[in-house]
Amino acid sequence: MTDGSKWRTLPASLAALRWSSLLLPILIGALWALFSYQAIERQAIANARSKADLIHQFVDRLALTHTLVHQATRQRAHGENPNFLHSEAFHLFLQGMEKSQKSSLGLLIVGFDGVVMASSRSYPVKARLGQRDYIDAIRRGERIFVDRIMLKPGKSDAMVFAQPFSVDGFSGVIVSAVAVDALRSYLQAIVENNGNAASLMRLDGKLLVRNFVSPPSMLPADSGAMVALREGADVIRTVAKIDNIERIYAMSMLSDLSLMVNYGVTTRSIFIEWATQIAPILGTLLASGAIGFVLVGKVRSDLAAQSSRREAEESQRRRQDAEKLAAERQRLMQELNHRVKNNLALVEAMIGMQMRRESAINGAELRARVHAISRRFDLLYRAGGDSQVNLVCLIDQISHSPAIIPLENDIVLKFEHNGPILLRADQATPLALIVTELLTNAVKHAFSSDSDRKIDIELRRAGPEITLSVRDNGVGLPEHTKRSSGLAMVRAFSQQIGGSIDIMREPGRGAHFIIRFSSDEPSPQ
Repeated sequence: MTDGSKWRTLPASLAALRWSSLLLPILIGALWALFSYQAIERQAIANARSKADLIHQFVDRLALTHTLVHQATRQRAHGENPNFLHSEAFHLFLQGMEKSQKSSLGLLIVGFDGVVMASSRSYPVKARLGQRDYIDAIRRGERIFVDRIMLKPGKSDAMVFAQPFSVDGFSGVIVSAVAVDALRSYLQAIVENNGNAASLMRLDGKLLVRNFVSPPSMLPADSGAMVALREGADVIRTVAKIDNIERIYAMSMLSDLSLMVNYGVTTRSIFIEWATQIAPILGTLLASGAIGFVLVGKVRSDLAAQSSRREAEESQRRRQDAEKLAAERQRLMQELNHRVKNNLALVEAMIGMQMRRESAINGAELRARVHAISRRFDLLYRAGGDSQVNLVCLIDQISHSPAIIPLENDIVLKFEHNGPILLRADQATPLALIVTELLTNAVKHAFSSDSDRKIDIELRRAGPEITLSVRDNGVGLPEHTKRSSGLAMVRAFSQQIGGSIDIMREPGRGAHFIIRFSSDEPSPQ
C-alpha cells in the first residue's frame, strides 16, 4: 500500500471508529432498556395478580362468614312455625349473632312482599320495605346476592349479603350487613396509597367499593373491566374513567358470588421503577460512548491538523514528516485501543463478578466503580498525557463524590495525607477501585440507623513505602460477613499492585483496613 493510500484510508478508519464508539453503546443501551422494561412490567403484573388474589380470599372469607351466620339462623328457626319469627326469643338470637360479628350492621328476615319478619336491631318490628334488588334477585333463584345500600334509619353505608330463608309456612330472604368501611380499609391497606387502585364489582357491572371513598356506580359497557369480562381476559391495560390514570389491571373472579376483584398498577409507577434501575447503567454506556467519540474525534482533528501543516512543507521534509506522522498515528491508535480495551475489560469483569455474586446488576455499585476509573482517566487527561497520577487528588475526588457517599447518608469523612504522591497509571486504577470498594461497603453495611457515622482515610509515604488506611466507626466486621465478596476484590487489587492488606476485626467498634505497597515513582519536590 502506498503512502498516499494510507493517508486516505486512515481518516475513514478513524471516522468509522469514532461513530462505532458512540453508536455501539447506544444500541446496547436501547436493547438493555427494552428488556429491562419488559421484565419490570411482568413483575408488576405478577404483583397485581398476587394482590387481587389476596382481596379475593378476603371477600371469600367474608362471604363464608355471612353464609355460616345464615345457616345458623336457619337451624335456629327450623321446625318452628312462622309466628316464632316474630318472637322476642328469635330477636335476641339475631341480636347475639350480630354482636358476634365484627363491623356487622344487623340481620333481617324479610318476605318477598317486603314485610319485615324479624330484625336484630329492633323488637317488635313492624315495617314493610320498598323495592330491593336483593329481594328480586333471591325471588329469581339466586343462591346468594351481594349489594351495597344505604341502611335506614341511621343512613349506614353497608354491604349486604342476601340468601333464601324458609320455614314451615314462610319463604323469604335473610339479609346480613357489614360496614363498607371494613372492606374499604382492607383495600386501602393492600394498595398502600401509591397511585394503584383496587375495587370489587358485580358481574352485571355494578362497582360496589373502591379503595377510596366513592358511591356505588354502574360501569359503562365499553369500560375496560366490562370488555375484559366479555372477552374472558384476566389482565388489561386501560385508562380509568374516574381519574384518567392508565393502569394495568389484574382481575380475579368469584363466580359463586357473581363478583370480580380488580387490582390496578399505574403504568407511571412501572416507568419510574424502570427509569430508576436503568438510568445508572444507561448513563454509563452513553458516557463511555461520548468519551470515545470525543477522544477519537480529538485524535482525528489533531492528526488532520498535523497533516495540513506538513502539506505546506517541501517535498523531502513532507515525506519524512509523513512517515513520522504515520508512525505516531499508529502508536496513538494502539494506545487508544489498548486503554479503551483495558477499561472496558475491567468494567466487564466487575459486571460479571456482581452478576455471579447477586444474580443481578446493582446500578449504584457499578456506577461507583466506573466513577473511580473515570476519575483516574480524568487526572491523566489533565496531566497532559503524563503517565503519572497524583494519588492524593484521586482519593480526594473519589471520597467526596456523591455517587459513592450520598449526601443523605450523613457520613462525616476525614482524609489526611502527607503531601502529593505520584503513581503510575497501572497502580492508580487498582487503588481507585480499592478505595471505592471500601467506601461503598462501609456505606452499605457498616452503620446502624442511629449511629454517628464517620470514615477516616489516611495516606502516608515514607520513602518508597506507601500506607493507605481506611477506618469506620460502624458495627465492625464479623468473621462471616456479606462483605466477603467485596473484600475479595480488595485483596485481588492489592495483589495486583504488589501490596498487602491487613484487616482489623473488632465487632461493635468499627472496621479498619490497612493497605501497604511500594512505588518507585519519585515524590514531587
